[in-house]
Amino acid sequence: MVAQVYGGAREMSFRPSSAGPAAGLALLMLLALAAAAASRAEAAGPAACTQAYEDTCWGTVQVDGKNVHYYSSFPLGAGTVQPRAVLIAVHGFMHDATTTFNAVASAVQTANALDSTLIVAPLFQVDSSSDPCTTSGVPGPEKGDITWKCSDWSDGFGASPSNEGPSAFSVMDQLITMLAKDYPSARTVTVAGFSDGGQMMQRYAAVAAPTLSAKLRFVVSDPGSWLYFGPERPYPTLNGAPASWDQCQPDGSAPFGPCTLKLLSAADPPSGWTPPAPCTKDTWRSKYDRWKYGPEHRPVTVKASPDEMRSAYAAADVHVLLAEGDEGQGDGTAYNALDKHCAANMQGDYRLQRGLGYQLFTRDVLHAKHSFTLVPKCQHKVTCVFTSGQAQPILIPSED
Repeated sequence: MVAQVYGGAREMSFRPSSAGPAAGLALLMLLALAAAAASRAEAAGPAACTQAYEDTCWGTVQVDGKNVHYYSSFPLGAGTVQPRAVLIAVHGFMHDATTTFNAVASAVQTANALDSTLIVAPLFQVDSSSDPCTTSGVPGPEKGDITWKCSDWSDGFGASPSNEGPSAFSVMDQLITMLAKDYPSARTVTVAGFSDGGQMMQRYAAVAAPTLSAKLRFVVSDPGSWLYFGPERPYPTLNGAPASWDQCQPDGSAPFGPCTLKLLSAADPPSGWTPPAPCTKDTWRSKYDRWKYGPEHRPVTVKASPDEMRSAYAAADVHVLLAEGDEGQGDGTAYNALDKHCAANMQGDYRLQRGLGYQLFTRDVLHAKHSFTLVPKCQHKVTCVFTSGQAQPILIPSED
């Protein structure tokens, strides 16, 4: 069962005046005008938070008897509005749900679609507001909230304690099902994630199981790593021979410098190939295909088989946004937060390279018709990527 509570009402008070009958009459007229305006606003529908987040945009849904919080552009509940599209935007590692909400609200406003689009930005709470993956100004966890460890939510693990609670995938299933039921006017439900939210969306696309008749779309933006559905991994070549990622750094004109990209079978790599650090020749075989980089040793919350996940992902309506400047180690790249585990580094040195490598896998192995769009002049910033001209038609699809 899912229930929802939205924000709170603001109160206004008037102080009696002693300025005489004329002032009293003026006050009565002002009160009458205010009452008429309030009546018109009530008739027009609930108050909206469409320009940017406010405290009144904050709401709560109950999932399995516990709370999940969100920001939304309109109060949630059957019959409150009749959107033609629902856009669910998922924050990154720092749980910056307010920034993410503002970015998609700006994109929707630019597309002149505020009245027809319901925006929801859920917050996947971590165990403690003192954890190193929270953003100032975003409310911390409260008693009764579902909470996870810093990255467990985006990886599909169960909630605390001890990963025994529902996964963020399950929460997303129930949230989408609720929204689809409450807003049957919606023709599309788009779930979009940036950074860690992008990682979640890419994995979720392989296991999503909500109940809805609307078209379900996935937008994956600048994730730190990808879930592969086979042993193939991208590797660079230089003059036709296997090369290390160190030899193939971006040079300002090409993401792989002088190199080209191919796919290798990590189960049977070509002669001369060397796994990237921190992998070693003795350890990489046991690491590259483990969850969240491959389907092996996946959490108990993921019930689908590797073949089922592969088929579901290939058939899903997936759109990828990659920032052209999300490479290197400079300011704006969030390199310090980039996943540098062995299995992640086997996908490339930086997010852009990893995304382009996965494009190759999508095309040549999955044979899926997913879109990949480069966003120029952006680094690892949701406020740049989601508000770009390239992202707008992907986040807000046409009604045709």
